[in-house]
Amino acid sequence: MNINFLNNIEYVDFDKFVYTGTGSEIDQKHWIKKKQLRKEDKNHDDLIASKLISEGIDPYQKDKREIAFIGTLTQTVERITAYRNSNVFRTVHRRNYSQIQKRLKAYLSAFPANQQLYSWSVRWGWVHVSDYAKQHKVFKERLSKLLRTLNRWGLEGQFLRIEYPATNGEYVKLHAHLIFQSHGLKKDWKDILTFSKKFMGVDGNEQNIQTQRIKNRFATASYLCKPNNLLELSGQALAILFQQLGEGGSALRFVEALGGFRKFNAALNKQGQVIRENCGKYIRTKSKPKNIYKDYLSSRVPGHHGSTQNVILGITPSRCVGSQIKEPCLMVKNYNGNFEDLISQHPELARIFFIKNNTTVTPPPTRQGRPSNKAA
Repeated sequence: MNINFLNNIEYVDFDKFVYTGTGSEIDQKHWIKKKQLRKEDKNHDDLIASKLISEGIDPYQKDKREIAFIGTLTQTVERITAYRNSNVFRTVHRRNYSQIQKRLKAYLSAFPANQQLYSWSVRWGWVHVSDYAKQHKVFKERLSKLLRTLNRWGLEGQFLRIEYPATNGEYVKLHAHLIFQSHGLKKDWKDILTFSKKFMGVDGNEQNIQTQRIKNRFATASYLCKPNNLLELSGQALAILFQQLGEGGSALRFVEALGGFRKFNAALNKQGQVIRENCGKYIRTKSKPKNIYKDYLSSRVPGHHGSTQNVILGITPSRCVGSQIKEPCLMVKNYNGNFEDLISQHPELARIFFIKNNTTVTPPPTRQGRPSNKAA
């Protein structure tokens, strides 16, 4: 297709994006839903962590137990537990999948409305946690072969996601979700499904494959990137699965960009850009601006005199922390909860929080839509 998807998505400088929407409030229903989701994720991860601890596995990062997000307008604090980089934790999963989900939504939103997209759900079956890594690789290899065949028949894969929600004490349900684009089928749809079910079958038994035409592209992208629910696993089974899944750069691949979506990702990566959400639409910005701290912090500032408390990690674009108000947030490792200590250790924070006479004030934006660096 001769369509430049990137040109269909607005580019915004990161410096401007940081303060976009600052001071505005999100819809109350949306905020209530967001708070409920955060609560469910926290409860899930707390239970997962307690099960791992009972099996002798430390679920936390070595150098920090939590990260505090401090609103630069309200000083509202949200504390996030710093779990190890494993997708058994919902909060980690959402962080790891956040960018691919935004890219998928942006890609699908720029996709021509007259192009047919289909979602497939392919089931592999119940897998014991001790055999997960092996079965995952076999399943993934079989899917790759199927995708190559379907592509020759005019059905091009765009996205692949492998899931493993728990089904009972020691087993997970291994299955995959795929997005296809039709390029003019060279075989009858019924014949394609019959072949696919047999090809993905085991011991002569056909696999269950559910297909449907995608109507709501955003909802489909959100569903395909949702976290797995692993609460039904026993502590011992969870510990085994934790080791099977690995951390960070695991050899197991759970998400793969295909076809046009792969080219879309490659173009973004080549230009050093990411997709971010901005006032209900998706935009492009630089992924790691060289001067990200230039107008906010003098540098990546450590704790005062080598202290392990109040270590500043960076600043985020406007987001909602403990209220409906959108505001840039300071990320602080091992925050001791004392705002005055934080300011005394890092005087340059006055440029963000606008401190004057021990009172935090919020100056009006400048013409460029950014707060002035001068205290009020």
